[in-house]
Amino acid sequence: MMLPTTVEELARRLAVDPALITKHLMEIGEPDEGNATSLDAATASEVVELVVNRNEKPRPPLPPVAQDEPTPRTAPRVRTIAVQSLGSPAAFERILLECRRAVTQGRDGLVLDFTDAEGFFPNAVVPTVAAIEHYRRRGLDIRLEGLPPAASAMRLDSPIAVEPETLRREPTMARVWRYTSHKEANDLTTAIVEAIRYRVECTEGVAEALEWCLYEVLDNVTQHSKAPAGFVMVQHHSNNKTLAACVADTGIGIQRSLASSVTHRPKSAFDALTLAIQEGVTRDPSTNQGNGLFGLFQIVEQNRGRLNIGSGRGSMRIDGNRVSGDSDRLVIGPDNHGTTVDFQLATKNAVSLARALNYDHQNLFLESLETSEGEHAVVIRQQAGGAGSRAAARELRTFILNILNEGAPHVVLDFTGQAVVSSSFADEVIGKLVLEMGFISFNNRVRLRNMTPTVATLLDRAIALRIKAR
Repeated sequence: MMLPTTVEELARRLAVDPALITKHLMEIGEPDEGNATSLDAATASEVVELVVNRNEKPRPPLPPVAQDEPTPRTAPRVRTIAVQSLGSPAAFERILLECRRAVTQGRDGLVLDFTDAEGFFPNAVVPTVAAIEHYRRRGLDIRLEGLPPAASAMRLDSPIAVEPETLRREPTMARVWRYTSHKEANDLTTAIVEAIRYRVECTEGVAEALEWCLYEVLDNVTQHSKAPAGFVMVQHHSNNKTLAACVADTGIGIQRSLASSVTHRPKSAFDALTLAIQEGVTRDPSTNQGNGLFGLFQIVEQNRGRLNIGSGRGSMRIDGNRVSGDSDRLVIGPDNHGTTVDFQLATKNAVSLARALNYDHQNLFLESLETSEGEHAVVIRQQAGGAGSRAAARELRTFILNILNEGAPHVVLDFTGQAVVSSSFADEVIGKLVLEMGFISFNNRVRLRNMTPTVATLLDRAIALRIKAR
């Protein structure tokens, strides 16, 4: 294992000029205090990787072994790691550390054994998938074994590429998606939020705010990271009523991105994060406004949600109105510092996107439903789930509630061309809406139009049965 050392000692071990070590320290965002600068084990290992990977020395000698350790034998070509969980950033960092060790030790491959693993959440799953792709590109054979069915469904081993067909075919929630362009980021965001509007009841502003945040963070990857792809996953946690999202890349990191700016020169990765959440801070003001992470921070704070940003060696945590951070995060590799943005929004805490961004805006979702008469209408026949099953009706009822929660004064349910609906559908949509909203509120905020006599009879019966059962 690499031991703590100094610039001078590390240069002596590698037989290079100390100035080369100092240059690499500046690259990875570490302060330089001369040849006596103390380097912890992680920093020393990172500098060694830079020297080796850039062929500045054919191969460094093995670092000295601690006195209480036996002399190392030749490492097996493939190492197996038992993964206990992917439920926290710490779980991801353990896998990342093993990937880095495998490369440094010259191994051919790594087996990640998930047989006993429990807990798979976006904040660890997404950066792990990104890191696996990165190290596979570098030639490390990484195999995932023993994945439980739920984790396999998340696509840890093969994230879903954003294509029109996959967006139609695959569930957008609780899956890892891989995207490579501005258009793919936009299409994926639209699909994810549409699924949420049909499946998760959100209070005022939450779905709209999530859509804005997702698009901005996804687009940051294509704009600034220089990574070949970005990765994202969104989960709904019904037990604590939150939407959890994570976006990760293996690019240059926020500090190095801002270093190319004419205005900002953050001295450390943590300093870069404190700058990035400020309004108007961006690498290139001529092409970007610098509202992405600033807006995300404002929305999370207003929603009393949570936000974790890790980039390069820096990390920042926002929990409600509490902010903390440090500068000891493990990076993907010497030239790939990587960025992970992990945030949670409470579905029951209202958000005003206009207040968060300090500007007047139009709700494009509501505008898309607006008729020439200025009402917000849902045409039942156009609903993908049909009007037969209780499952489809449940999604439609959630969609209607989200329309009202986002600010529509009332919603029109247009039954044009719908000759009949099932009794289950009538009960799940109309009967339960009356039960949940109350009869008077329902009459004021939900308008039923263009029904056939059969449909009207079925809906009346559903309402009567629900009222009678109370």
